[in-house]
Amino acid sequence: MTANDEWGQDPSVKAMRRVFARMESAQKKLLQEIGISPTDPRLRACREYARDLFERAISRAETARLKNEEDAADLYIHFLAQSLKKHGLPVPGDRVREDRPVARPAGEAGS
Repeated sequence: MTANDEWGQDPSVKAMRRVFARMESAQKKLLQEIGISPTDPRLRACREYARDLFERAISRAETARLKNEEDAADLYIHFLAQSLKKHGLPVPGDRVREDRPVARPAGEAGS
């Protein structure tokens, strides 16, 4: 952030920046776990699909259940894992679970 970053003073912008930082960190961890380079060209479609599902889910009223930035990041990683699996990339079985607290909005957004 620069000294002229007026947007950066807005609490909602600060919150979204924290969400994005958590999403990026969790994505990096997942990709390391499964041994895929973050620059792998196959990830583009996966990330776009996950982003679309995430955006649809967070726009729904049901996502008011998301209590903090970590929940939002977990929701995105849930979608990313689903997307990786859908695109034929290896995903540990415990990464795509329907009984997770975030799975309800995830399932609704993905349907």
